[in-house]
Amino acid sequence: MTGRPPLPPGRLADQLGLLYDEAGQATGPRRERLAADRLCGLLPPDQGAGLRAPGEEFEAAETPESRFANAVDRLSPVLLSHAGRGRSWLADAISAARVRARTAAVGETSPAPGEVVTAIVRDSVARGWLTEEGPCR
Repeated sequence: MTGRPPLPPGRLADQLGLLYDEAGQATGPRRERLAADRLCGLLPPDQGAGLRAPGEEFEAAETPESRFANAVDRLSPVLLSHAGRGRSWLADAISAARVRARTAAVGETSPAPGEVVTAIVRDSVARGWLTEEGPCR
């Protein structure tokens, strides 16, 4: 123990850029593809292909491993938002319905983490961090 006070999770999430960005979500895949093209183009072809393959597998979500990775990718923001007392959900007026839609793949991939998401959403609604349908304002 360093004797320092604990860092607030919501503040850490803000600084790490782990909050949902709806505008960025719309152009994210295109920007990611362009960045991967640029990065992989700097490498010898075999290395570039080796670097690109896991990302393409993740995006396709066709293998058990890539479906699991996608589920974890969707679970992490829910855990962080809940740990941050719903601050990011409240700031962006996110509804429980939207969280459920975004995290449906979690339960489809593995029931236990899906149950965790269900419990977190239920708790967050009870605490007023999420509303069932409309914006949280």
